[in-house]
Amino acid sequence: GRVVDEIRIPPPAKHPHQTQMTAILTMLLIFSLMALVLSAILTATMIGSMLAQQVRQIGVMKAIGARSIQIASLYLTLIAVMGLIAVSVGVPLGIVAGRGFSSVIAELLNFKISSTAIPVWIYVLQISLGILVPLAVAVFPILNATRVTVREAINDFGSSRNMISLPWFDKLLEALRFDRTLILSIRNTFRRTGRLVLTLGLLAAAGGMFMTSLNVKSAWEQALTNAANDRHYDLEIRLNHPTSQATVLKAISSVQGVKTVEAWSTSPAAVARADGLDIVRTYPDGGHASFSLRSVPPQTKFVQLEMFAGRWLEDHDSNSVVLNHTAKAFFPNAKIGDTINLNVEGRAVKYKLIGVAREILTPASAYVLPNTFAQATGFLGQINAVRIVLRNKNPASMNSVSQAIERNLERQGISIKVSISESRLDGALNGHVYILIFALIAMSVLMATVGILGLMSTMSTSVIERTREFGIMRTIGGQSLTVLRNVISEGIFIGILSWFIAIVLSLPLSAFVGNLIGTLAFRLPLPLVLSPSAMLLWLGLIVIGAIAASSYPAWKASQLTIRETLAHV
Repeated sequence: GRVVDEIRIPPPAKHPHQTQMTAILTMLLIFSLMALVLSAILTATMIGSMLAQQVRQIGVMKAIGARSIQIASLYLTLIAVMGLIAVSVGVPLGIVAGRGFSSVIAELLNFKISSTAIPVWIYVLQISLGILVPLAVAVFPILNATRVTVREAINDFGSSRNMISLPWFDKLLEALRFDRTLILSIRNTFRRTGRLVLTLGLLAAAGGMFMTSLNVKSAWEQALTNAANDRHYDLEIRLNHPTSQATVLKAISSVQGVKTVEAWSTSPAAVARADGLDIVRTYPDGGHASFSLRSVPPQTKFVQLEMFAGRWLEDHDSNSVVLNHTAKAFFPNAKIGDTINLNVEGRAVKYKLIGVAREILTPASAYVLPNTFAQATGFLGQINAVRIVLRNKNPASMNSVSQAIERNLERQGISIKVSISESRLDGALNGHVYILIFALIAMSVLMATVGILGLMSTMSTSVIERTREFGIMRTIGGQSLTVLRNVISEGIFIGILSWFIAIVLSLPLSAFVGNLIGTLAFRLPLPLVLSPSAMLLWLGLIVIGAIAASSYPAWKASQLTIRETLAHV
């Protein structure tokens, strides 16, 4: 003898914030893979630095009978041992960090983690990557170095092999009226083309990922700003029961500080089924995954949504509907002009689809005119929700007026279900995404650190190779300050050169990550936003990092005596 009003089946085994968490975890996986690529490049630069210091030792070993494969096996064993040590340190730290991060997420999203056990294949994968990736990137430079002949190794002075020769570039440098030390630094940058390409690749990749992370952060914030700009009201109040429209509007309009009030009634809706059952997928909180039919006053200015297709409602559009893009996902094959079927208040209704609008981080909503809404719900002359514009936008004033409205409605015997201010809504939306923003910033710092380490390794190698050159400079009158300026200028030039490449690299990276993250979180790609602050910040970091990375090798070079440099082997 009971009447079933509604059957509610939330998406099984799916948390309300599953899409946001999937976006965050996907982003972490992407940037972790990028960090792995960067670490591989860094490993290659460090191995190159080590081999550059030991070219003559390799020649001596080959002179006394060592074969290339024997020498290569020594270095590969060293790399494998270093990788094993790194894994033994990194895996426990990764487990601690992962469990700490998951516990924070669980607390924020209000669920308990039943088990923190990690599958065996994860351990196998991490150990394999930690050992095999360094070996893979080390094989080529090691084999290349060990193939050198005894004569080439003994006569290596760090400046003869693999030097680029561009006559037009040399003439261009000669035509410049810059400081001669600076010109020499630029020329020395191209001393070893292979190492330069590797260093630029490392720094450009680090810079591209750094700018990508901040670009995606800016794009996410831009999406939230666009959503806020679509809403031109300050307060929404929903009632427990439908009440006379005239009574509600009069009670609210009489409160001092209220500028405008409009009726925006709402009712749960569901996609019509062949069996006639009204099944909704809303979670128990009544908000996440909800689908509602909303009454929109004709010619309203309270919202101005961007239309993806079709147009917004007009006065004559009876039995017509506009879906936001989240609601459109319920009707993937529907086109403008098609008829869509809904269940509202136990009734089957049919509407003509006239538009699809963008509405970010808003539950699925179908917008109809008040008369159409009343016909579907039976709320003739009654409303259950209003939106209000206040005269004063000050948070304290808005809170005071909101409380006055609630008291006035209570005196009229009108009970309030929920009151949502614009500031509270902004806080809720930002709360959905601040974990992602924090993770992006943390990733960007990691990328910057790896890039600077790579440049430091490169500059140390360059100084070792040019030891005799610095001795010659000192012999013909060069001072310690000249050597210092020469090395630091070279580091800065490499950093600035990589900055330009990083900007270009960040464009497709930002578009790809923004598209993936936005689609997962908003069902919409994030806009491609190029953050000028990200570009300037990376430029500042790379210049400061280049100075820091070059200072110690430069200082060591400037302290060498002429005898020490010319006797260097």
